[in-house]
Amino acid sequence: MSVKPTVIVIGGGVIGCSIAFYLAKCGVTTIVVERGRIGAEASAAASGLLGPSSGDQPYDELATNSYNMFPRLTEELEELSNIPTEFFTCGMLEVAITDPEVLDLSKRFTALRLAGIETSWLEPREALDLEPQLTQNTVGAIYMPNISRVNNRQLCDAFAISSLKMGAEFRHGVEVTGLIKDGQRVIGVKVPGDKILGDKVVIAAGAWTGTLGASMGLEHFQSPYGPLAKYAPVYPVRGQNTNLQPPQSGLKVALGYQDGVFVPQSNGSIVAGPTLEEVGFDSRVTAGGLRYILNLATTAIPSLENSNINWTIAGLRPSTPDELPIIGSLPGFDDLIIASGHHRSGINLSPVTGKLIADLIIGNPSPLIKHFSPTRFLHT
Repeated sequence: MSVKPTVIVIGGGVIGCSIAFYLAKCGVTTIVVERGRIGAEASAAASGLLGPSSGDQPYDELATNSYNMFPRLTEELEELSNIPTEFFTCGMLEVAITDPEVLDLSKRFTALRLAGIETSWLEPREALDLEPQLTQNTVGAIYMPNISRVNNRQLCDAFAISSLKMGAEFRHGVEVTGLIKDGQRVIGVKVPGDKILGDKVVIAAGAWTGTLGASMGLEHFQSPYGPLAKYAPVYPVRGQNTNLQPPQSGLKVALGYQDGVFVPQSNGSIVAGPTLEEVGFDSRVTAGGLRYILNLATTAIPSLENSNINWTIAGLRPSTPDELPIIGSLPGFDDLIIASGHHRSGINLSPVTGKLIADLIIGNPSPLIKHFSPTRFLHT
């Protein structure tokens, strides 16, 4: 019988915690190394909105497969961790307020229907019946009943606690400073004053994946964000969100207006956002970002003018040049794996990414993983 490897996962966001969970389910010894706190970066700054993807490309299959995993997964995580994930199918309205917006929305409606996504076109009165807090200026809307939401922070915690209970180890406040190699093999990582040995290393460091890979001596190039690993060219995109407490009732469904999304929470509040800003490794909440979010929110939902602001947050989302995640082994390193670049979809893609990485490590890789391999950057 083959001996299962010891795996070191660098990064304790939702992707790293999902990988730990699925590896632990397979009986693989797993050590998660996180320089800060579990789930404290982009995973904490998400809206928690979940949904299938329209289209017939590999990414659409990836996203839809992941979305379909949530009902059973969240039940399992809640039973293991005793942490409520607050998974709920809330449905979503996307609305248009001007005639040009209606034209764009009708094109999206057609694309969604062609892709097999359950979608209905609603006239203004129908949309207002479904969500009474919607602006009276609504001129058209589409409704997707199969959109869901989850508490992103509690999902990450549930992954971590469940992994711990199945034997995974978490090391908080520990920064990885380099790789340990034996010839062409990676056999561990360096940390201040110590080393951690293992058979495989997974870099799931979110927006810092590219710079971390470069700092550890991987082949790299110069970018506006500093040195980035050639086969993991992940860079940061800031996303700001805010949590609003309506003066009366919260939203009945999730709403989308222009680039904004407004997601109802179980406590009656609303997560509103996000911004998309290429500002390097600047994770500040800014007045300009909040103004942008609040303008969209109060345009679509006028009653939010009188809402309280419960909190604001900004996270650095990990993006890639082709806007696709990177999932797989680095060229020349079967024992060094990347799981990053999920951009705005880290929460939605966390189940399938954890499962794909675990299957790869135990020697049963899915055919789907090849479409997201770091090898696609070989000739860039």
